[in-house]
Amino acid sequence: MLRELTIATLAIVLLASPVLGQTNSVDDDRTKLDSALVDSELRVIWATFCTALNAGDAKAAVEFHIPESRDTQLKLYELLGDHIRTLPDNWSDLTLIEVSNPFATYALTDKLSGLLHTVTFVRYPDGKWLIHGM
Repeated sequence: MLRELTIATLAIVLLASPVLGQTNSVDDDRTKLDSALVDSELRVIWATFCTALNAGDAKAAVEFHIPESRDTQLKLYELLGDHIRTLPDNWSDLTLIEVSNPFATYALTDKLSGLLHTVTFVRYPDGKWLIHGM
């Protein structure tokens, strides 16, 4: 009985799962994002975020982060004090790596250290993009 249940369960899983590299086209049509459009929108959001940092406005800057990380980010920005004004000047332009609903991932380089960082945005169901991690 256990063997039959295991085989039946495996058969259901295999039937319900797409083959590696294959996708469900109905879901793709519904969730596919235009990378160029997303990139354009996120560059405006990023520029506005950087403007808040340049102004030294930590409270405005954290509004671009996901709600779960805002308290931590605010503490970090406050610890940096006036140095948050110089952060954007030390960053390279964003380079788009991938758009995969609901995420968009970019790379940027810290010009002072030469270190490469990622910036990940997440798209909420209402369509709003926020910084998920950086």
